[in-house]
Amino acid sequence: MLNHWSKMAKSHWKEHLPGYYQKLQKEGTLEQKLQEAGEKAKEMLAELMEQGMRRNEALEIVLPQFILLTPEKNLD
Repeated sequence: MLNHWSKMAKSHWKEHLPGYYQKLQKEGTLEQKLQEAGEKAKEMLAELMEQGMRRNEALEIVLPQFILLTPEKNLD
């Protein structure tokens, strides 16, 4: 089951990384990759906050690394 972060990744990847999204779908690994990204984001967010980082600062690190990946070029 997809957590909040996995669902955010799914929406972002589908819109901004359609090639990657379709590749994972074709390989049958999309749900697994989304779950992994969501879990890693959740774990890293918790770790950073335990180290004293504020949530919004931690999100600035975590989201681009696991969830809001850099969009593919030439989407127009």
